[in-house]
Amino acid sequence: MQIRDYIVNVRTGKKLIRPKPIDEKFHIQRGIMITECDPKGIITYANKKFVELAGYDKEEIIGSPYSLTCHPDTTTEMLQTIWENIKAGRGWSGYLKKLRKDGRYCWVELVIRPKVDQNGTLLGFTAIRKSLPLKIVRDIESNMRPKKCRFTPSHGPEVLW
Repeated sequence: MQIRDYIVNVRTGKKLIRPKPIDEKFHIQRGIMITECDPKGIITYANKKFVELAGYDKEEIIGSPYSLTCHPDTTTEMLQTIWENIKAGRGWSGYLKKLRKDGRYCWVELVIRPKVDQNGTLLGFTAIRKSLPLKIVRDIESNMRPKKCRFTPSHGPEVLW
């Protein structure tokens, strides 16, 4: 899985150009951000708080790939690990840097759980995010700014400098 310069919304057919990141944080005060996706990772539902986080219109979000808000600091290896865990029915959790439509970023705590039927067939997945306390964000970004983060389901976040 690779983050491209654009994504295509499968519902509308429109191409959304991925913004260039700027070094400015966006912080959501409170609330839970929820999305639901189909087995291919296409967003089928987004609550109001996720729309606020992403900075896109809801019509742009529904039908777009889950990678819509992936920050370019997210490694291909991390995305692959997340996707492999979801497809295997294990889910995933950790801290993740997200990119808004306006180029600002934010850090969230993310829990992804697969939705499966009684036969174990993947029906999709639900992603639940909450903003990180500013202290944790400061800890992540203190002194030496992390260039990349890699997350493993068994060991949690590993910041790479």
